[in-house]
Amino acid sequence: EELRDLLVEGKNSHRAKLDIMECKDGGTFCRGLTEMEVRSASDVLRLIQRGQHQRMIGETKMNKASSRSHSLFTIQVDGKISLIDGDGDFDFTGKLHMVDLAGSECAKSAGNDKSAPEAVARERERMNINRSLLTLGRVITILKEKSLHKNVNARIPYRDSKLTRVLQESLGGRCKTVVVATISPSITAIEESVSTLNYAQSACGIVNKPFSSSSIAFGEMPNFSDKKSSGECNIESWQEMEMRLQYMQTQVDEAQAALARKHIQQQELQEKVEKAEEKLLVKQKQLYDAEKENKALKGVVETETRKRKEAETDLYQAQIDLKKTTLILKATQATESSLTVEAQSLISRLEEIIADRNDMHSLVLSQRDAESQRRQAALQFQQDALVLLSKIESSFSSLSTNIESSQSNAVDIATESHKNGQQFLAETQQLLSEISENVVCVTNSIKTLITGDEGIVSSVQTSSDSVLLHMRGS
Repeated sequence: EELRDLLVEGKNSHRAKLDIMECKDGGTFCRGLTEMEVRSASDVLRLIQRGQHQRMIGETKMNKASSRSHSLFTIQVDGKISLIDGDGDFDFTGKLHMVDLAGSECAKSAGNDKSAPEAVARERERMNINRSLLTLGRVITILKEKSLHKNVNARIPYRDSKLTRVLQESLGGRCKTVVVATISPSITAIEESVSTLNYAQSACGIVNKPFSSSSIAFGEMPNFSDKKSSGECNIESWQEMEMRLQYMQTQVDEAQAALARKHIQQQELQEKVEKAEEKLLVKQKQLYDAEKENKALKGVVETETRKRKEAETDLYQAQIDLKKTTLILKATQATESSLTVEAQSLISRLEEIIADRNDMHSLVLSQRDAESQRRQAALQFQQDALVLLSKIESSFSSLSTNIESSQSNAVDIATESHKNGQQFLAETQQLLSEISENVVCVTNSIKTLITGDEGIVSSVQTSSDSVLLHMRGS
């Protein structure tokens, strides 16, 4: 820690060496400190402003014009009042220390960049400020315990900091001390405000024992040596002294009564201030609770809004799925209808083919005598039948392709639908497979009946050959 004279201007302000010395009466004073005579309040204010301009300030993250040091301004008053009778003087002396303590700072909230040279100096200043305030807090705590008759033999660490050593008389000596705590009305600084109030509350528990430093100097006392030697006493002189003593006792009583009234008024004002501070804390707590409840309600509203949007999204998706399922069912029904119509037409065509085969067989049996014409007709019939079977086979192939494409589409769509749709499509697929297999079997049977060893063409050929052989033999 360094001491600096704020009333010394120019380059010599840093060079002036200040030492804290002990007084004969047990107090302390700063040797080398500038003292100036003032005669009015304007002179005092001028010196305060002059010292304020010399004070060290700096910009931090918390404050643009932050105090980088503690400031102490001392006013010493010397007065003399002549007594009414003019036989003496009433001398009095007093000191008023006005101390502006720099606020404690947290390294995180100060936001000093340790890589910059100026930030290193700011960090050192912050550490010195916090160290001196910590020592001041320890001194206040021990003095409060001693005032409450606890830990009476504890050592008071005045010498651990220059700040506490300079304020030794004000903290635990013969002076009256008033602590003014500056707090912020913002809810964001509630922790700092509570800490400051606890600091001031601890200081209020200290009990000092102030005494008056006034004295009375009387004029020349009458010489009673001759009268004493002769054994005579001047009664009038004794009466005069008694009157003076009564007069001074009256003044002392009036002064004590005035002090008592001032003390009562101060206590009343202090009680009002404490009540106002309690009300302020209650209002701040209510405001904090209201803001907390408001935030909670906002969270609930946001949650409900999000749930409502999610429900609307789910409802919209369910409607889309329902429409898709409806379309799939309609397409399935249409496919079933078309497949049923094609199967019926195929069956009727097969019945016609069977009827034609019966007619051809009867015709062959009834016309054996015209074998050449019948053979020509049989050959023509064979060609027509082959063309017809080719058409039927191509129709079956296209039908099988359509069925397979319909099956694949139905399977792709059915996988996204409900389990009942999947089961229905599976059953449909199985039915279509059975129909396809039946169609293939019928086709193969028809081919076998027409072109096989025992088919129509073979029978006609055999019959023709037998007829020709019979005709040749005859």
